[in-house]
Amino acid sequence: MVVITGRSRGCNASADKYDSQALHADAPPLSTDIWSSAVVILIGPVLAGRRYSQPWLAKGRIPSLRLCVACIVVYVSWRLAGKH
Repeated sequence: MVVITGRSRGCNASADKYDSQALHADAPPLSTDIWSSAVVILIGPVLAGRRYSQPWLAKGRIPSLRLCVACIVVYVSWRLAGKH
């Protein structure tokens, strides 16, 4: 996630510097990867809690986390579509 964050910021900086639409278009999918990875990291402890009978970890709702990933993708796609 740290590497992708650096790439996304570098891509945005280069896009501003060179006024490149291609680089501007490449940055939002990278930020989607960052947020999606963060949500996936949250799914891991939930699955571990279910497997090892730890109720305080197993209370997480995986469908709601998946919905978060879908909302992130839709939001970034919407922003990308509006920048043409």
